[in-house]
Amino acid sequence: MAEDSTLYFPLPGSRSTRVLYIEAGAFDDEIRCQIDVIDLDDEQALEYEALSYVWGPAEPRHWLQISGVEKSVTENLATAIRWLRREDAPVLTWIDALCINQDDLDERAQQVRLMRDIYSKAYSTILWLGEEDERTEDEYKRIGLPEPDNESWQALFDILQRPWFNRVWVIQEVAVSKNARLMVGKQCVPWTVLVFATIFFVFHGRGNYVPPKYLSGPVNMSFCIPTDEPDSVALPTLLWLGKGFQATDVRDKVHAIVGLIKRYPEQERCSLLEPDYRVLPVVVFVNVVKHLLECPHTENGRDLGILSGVFHSRGVLLPQDFPSWVPRWDLTSQSPRISEPGIYDACSSRSINLKEPISTSTMILKGFRVSRVVGVDTSLIDLWEEDEWVPGEIWKTVKQLWRAFTKKHLVYQGRELTNAFGKTITVGGVIMKSI
Repeated sequence: MAEDSTLYFPLPGSRSTRVLYIEAGAFDDEIRCQIDVIDLDDEQALEYEALSYVWGPAEPRHWLQISGVEKSVTENLATAIRWLRREDAPVLTWIDALCINQDDLDERAQQVRLMRDIYSKAYSTILWLGEEDERTEDEYKRIGLPEPDNESWQALFDILQRPWFNRVWVIQEVAVSKNARLMVGKQCVPWTVLVFATIFFVFHGRGNYVPPKYLSGPVNMSFCIPTDEPDSVALPTLLWLGKGFQATDVRDKVHAIVGLIKRYPEQERCSLLEPDYRVLPVVVFVNVVKHLLECPHTENGRDLGILSGVFHSRGVLLPQDFPSWVPRWDLTSQSPRISEPGIYDACSSRSINLKEPISTSTMILKGFRVSRVVGVDTSLIDLWEEDEWVPGEIWKTVKQLWRAFTKKHLVYQGRELTNAFGKTITVGGVIMKSI
């Protein structure tokens, strides 16, 4: 069965988007839908809910009818629609795969610019995690928070391992939603309950024995959610938190995150951050660095903090024409970050000094040569690059380094080595400047 190409017509305005009427029907009935167009600024527009989900494997495909036109979707989306559908009334929803003409690169970019508003104006956002399994009902009951050492916490890990938690777009979709609800089959629970359960587990010590990949999704997303303060979470921090997530198109590793900071009017005017699916991913990444280092209105005050996100793993070759000073946002491997507030201010809070504008491949800076590195230990980096490392192992390595560091003496040139060691392994960083 071939798809009809006449389903989509150009949207009438820059603030227009499509919504999908899912016609009433039983679970196993054929899926029939209708498409309508709304203006996001129209206060009289019909209320809709938005779907946050993972597209899933491209095959097998499932067919449905939209406005009389045959359209194929992934199995995961077809299942989600069946669970969203009601038997007694149509459901009005927004689904990216169906409400955006994915073959039109210009429309994709235009709709990505609206993504924040699309999800924030929806009366509810359904976070679809997939079908139920034999443990699903127990998983939701156990969110009543048992003791941290209770074996039933394994049910929580079963939820956190679902592919939805790895998708970069869900950060924005959750952050701007009025009412986000997790849905697995027919089971439903508020998003905030799951975040609370995960953070409860981590801060009660059990997180030291669990690989962070099972916990980082909801925890990182909770830190990404903006507050009313204009500088609550800066763009470099958001990009770092989002690096461990995945995207079908790696350019979305930037576009999805930039959408979180669109509340700053001056950044809406920065062309370097505008979505563009016609340029290579490396151009998108370079433009972010150029924005942070060259634009006078950047929230970071034009410092070099973004360069702390550059981390070249051993065994991973740098692609040709990829500048060595640009973070690898196309990779999902998380990297150490050293740009948190510290006890030192080597540049005396001065802005950077660019000798010339940044090109696609070159950045030239002015600076001073202060000293040189005489020794390097890679123990912590080696541990960081392991796929299944757990926080508890970090402390074992730190203790080993401390013993080797203080083997001969605890005082050097009249100063205790404790502070020097601590400042070295944390790069002079502290949680609060007042500490």
